[in-house]
Amino acid sequence: MNTINEFTETIYKFNEYNSSNVLIIGIGSGSDIIGAYALGKFLKENNPNATINIAVAVTPKSDYEGFDNLQENLYQVNSDKVSDLSKLHHTLQLIKQIYDSDNSFSPYVLVRPKYIQDTDIQIHQKDVTDAISKSLIFLNPDYIIATDNGGDSLTGGVSDNVEKEFDRTGIRALQKFGKSFDYIVFGPGCDGESTKEMIKSSIELEKDSFKGAFSITELAKLWSSISENFLPKDRTPNIILSALNLSNQEIEIPRHRKPLIPADWLKIGIAFDGLNFKGNNQ
Repeated sequence: MNTINEFTETIYKFNEYNSSNVLIIGIGSGSDIIGAYALGKFLKENNPNATINIAVAVTPKSDYEGFDNLQENLYQVNSDKVSDLSKLHHTLQLIKQIYDSDNSFSPYVLVRPKYIQDTDIQIHQKDVTDAISKSLIFLNPDYIIATDNGGDSLTGGVSDNVEKEFDRTGIRALQKFGKSFDYIVFGPGCDGESTKEMIKSSIELEKDSFKGAFSITELAKLWSSISENFLPKDRTPNIILSALNLSNQEIEIPRHRKPLIPADWLKIGIAFDGLNFKGNNQ
C-alpha cells in the first residue's frame, strides 16, 4: 500500500452544488482552516451560483479582537484591524491573515469545549455536540464538508483514547447533528501522528463509508501563497507542498511520531460518507 493506486481505485468527485449553501469546516483547528479555504475557493470557482462558507472548530480562546460574536460559541472574522495580532491565538491569527489576503471569504469560528482530564468522555462528547450543533443551526447549511489535514481524526493519532481526540469528537458531533456530510482527509499522514500501518488499517475498516480519493495538487497550489508566507515548513499545508514534485519515495514527516509516509499519499485527499464513518476505537 505504498502507491497512490491502492487509494484511487475509486475516484471521489465533488457534487454540483448549484444554488446550495455549503459549509466547509476545518474540524481540527490550526492549519485545517487552510485546507478548508482552498477547497472553498475551488468549489466557489466551479459552483458560481452556490454560497460557499468556511469555518474552523476551536477550543475557547481568551481574545477575539477582529471577530464578531454572532451568538454563543460562534464568531466571524471582520474587517477591523487588530491592535496586536500576536495576542490572538495562532488559529485566529491565521484566519485574519486569510481574510486580509482574500476577503472573498469571511471564515466562521465554531467554539467547542476543550477536554478536561478525567472528564467522562460521553459527557464531553455531549458538550462538544451541543456547542457545534447550535452553530450549525444558526448557519443552516444545505451541505457540510469536514476537512482534516493528516488524518488524526481517522486513526486517533497520538491520543491515548481515540474517542476523546479533538478531531474525532468533532466528527462525532457532526454525526450526532444528523445532517449528511462528507469527511475528507487531506494528505494522509502529513500531520506525523499516524504511521502507514495505522492509516491502512483505519481505511480498511471503512468499506461502507469510503467514497474515494482525488488529487489535491490544485488545492495545494491555491493555499500555497498563504501557507508559505504565514506558516513554518513543518506545518501540514507546507509538508504537503513539499511533496508535490516527488513520487515513488517516502518522506520522514518532521512532527510527532516522525513516520515515513509515501510522497504520493501526501498529494491526495480521501473522502468518506461522514454519517457512516465508523472510526477505530483502539
